[in-house]
Amino acid sequence: MIAAQNVASLLGAVVVDPDGERIGTVGLIYVDPTSGLPNWATVKIGLLGRAEFFVPLERADELGGQMRVPFTKEIVKDAPAVTPDSSIGQDEQVSLYAYYRGLTRLVPVDGEVPRTRDIDPTPQDPSTVVDKRTSTS
Repeated sequence: MIAAQNVASLLGAVVVDPDGERIGTVGLIYVDPTSGLPNWATVKIGLLGRAEFFVPLERADELGGQMRVPFTKEIVKDAPAVTPDSSIGQDEQVSLYAYYRGLTRLVPVDGEVPRTRDIDPTPQDPSTVVDKRTSTS
């Protein structure tokens, strides 16, 4: 997880995949207004960094001045198109979370157990969540 105090130092930093392969550079970092924690970054890819793609920071790490994300360059480039702006709209966040969370199970961070159920991006009372794939009722 990227710490709030490290945000400024990561602007322009190299972004790498789990194998250390370069994806691009950090363009912008978005902070959750409620928690104050960084939750999204844009990654500039291509010649002169003209293409910019969103990547979630919930499983990103800072390593030696670089940002490591649990996704390959191809996965980042295939993310839903969202124009970098001063904020990310609710519909855009839902679209991005749905895309990346669907892939998260496929690319676990070292030592992490992959998720076993689909993630609904809307907050729910944990006592009411039912995994329909394993329910016998």
